[in-house]
Amino acid sequence: MGGFGSTRWSGHVRRRTVEDVRVVLSLQEFSRIMVMSLSQPAGVIQWLGPDTHAEVAWSLQWRARGAMLTLRYGVRSEGRPDEPVSSAIEVATTHLPSGGWRWWFLCPRCEHRRAVLYLPRAESGFGCRSCHGLAYRSQRRSPLDRLLSAAAECWRRAGGVGRYHTAVIWPFKPKGMQWRTYERLREEHDRLKLERDALWVGMASRRLRRMGCAG
Repeated sequence: MGGFGSTRWSGHVRRRTVEDVRVVLSLQEFSRIMVMSLSQPAGVIQWLGPDTHAEVAWSLQWRARGAMLTLRYGVRSEGRPDEPVSSAIEVATTHLPSGGWRWWFLCPRCEHRRAVLYLPRAESGFGCRSCHGLAYRSQRRSPLDRLLSAAAECWRRAGGVGRYHTAVIWPFKPKGMQWRTYERLREEHDRLKLERDALWVGMASRRLRRMGCAG
């Protein structure tokens, strides 16, 4: 797993996102490991993709109320051979009110219960989203984009088909949808559009004033 440097623009560091991480340890992966551990004490799991080929060796030790999952893998640095890493991850359980148990990873960094752990590039250990400072891609969108996406969602729920844009025609009420729901979606859509337009005008006005001051 090769390292990479941080990306910068206009003096700011680009925050890594959950969607950028290719090696993700989920409870679904742990379920596979549990099934394999019934016939073998250790094994290998793989993450394969267009730009990912990662192999992690695992071993599992059962405990009274959980397990200890040990992962072994190599971390690649620029111009250096893979550095072997061993990471011990405690797996705990909580009792469900409806009966049965739920599995959790205990993050090796903060020890909080997590359903997913991540191994970003240029990092040597698994950790949760908070410990690795990972954002969701939607969090990096501008306020204008978020308002436009919300308006587009109202339009699609009301029966809109195809590519959404601000000059799109409001669709006819879909068959089976209540008029109250249909009108509520339209009112919310119009409110979001007005809010986006007002935000855009404000941003444009501030930029023009700055340009005027600079001139």
